[in-house]
Amino acid sequence: MNEFNVSQEEATKLANGSMSPEKEESQKRSSLTGHDLKRAANLAGKGAAEVDGIGGKRKANIRFQKLAGDKGFQQYIGGKKGKVFSEEEMQKGLQKQIDKDPTESLLEKINQTLEGKFVSQ
Repeated sequence: MNEFNVSQEEATKLANGSMSPEKEESQKRSSLTGHDLKRAANLAGKGAAEVDGIGGKRKANIRFQKLAGDKGFQQYIGGKKGKVFSEEEMQKGLQKQIDKDPTESLLEKINQTLEGKFVSQ
């Protein structure tokens, strides 16, 4: 179980056939919440936007700030306010960014960042 990063409960469900591998994978994808989700999305958003600047288009960062309570996440594109996203929308958007990266370097950065958080606590 440890080798495949699967909990005992998930392994039991898989063994009993009550959970498909696809469902297990989608559970892992959406397991980031709150500030961890924000941190991962901010990593994915570095240099991800193209905005108009002096002399043409330039790369800009997409950043997110967690709003108080469960009000979602405020997006900032190149420092300007954008849309407010729900946690579910953020999870889907982050998954799209991860899926776009064939080298999986973004996923590795996210894992390293979040693992570092747990190691330092």
